[in-house]
Amino acid sequence: MDTIARVFLLLKLNKKSQKELGDALGVKQQLITDWKSGRVKSYMKYIDKIAEFLGVTADYLLSGEEKEVPAAISGDGLDNAFRKKLMLLTPEQRAILEAHMDLMLGSRPPKE
Repeated sequence: MDTIARVFLLLKLNKKSQKELGDALGVKQQLITDWKSGRVKSYMKYIDKIAEFLGVTADYLLSGEEKEVPAAISGDGLDNAFRKKLMLLTPEQRAILEAHMDLMLGSRPPKE
């Protein structure tokens, strides 16, 4: 999966729209659409802001791998053994697990 595909997967998983992303970046929605179609690759200059908007690292968007424990699984509510098991999952597997958890729980807890 390439960078822009990860961006759009995370938009979908986080139930955020292209317009919301465009508003957060200060760009028009048409530019986001152009990124998705592959016509324009200027998203690279926004990668840090996109990552912040989506709640991931720029490393994850670029490579699909986290260099640090993602904030979503570093909370105090998880014991170390479970946290280690989560870290063995690929980012895509973690995203699927989170999506399933969202369905089971109805929504994500608010971010602090």
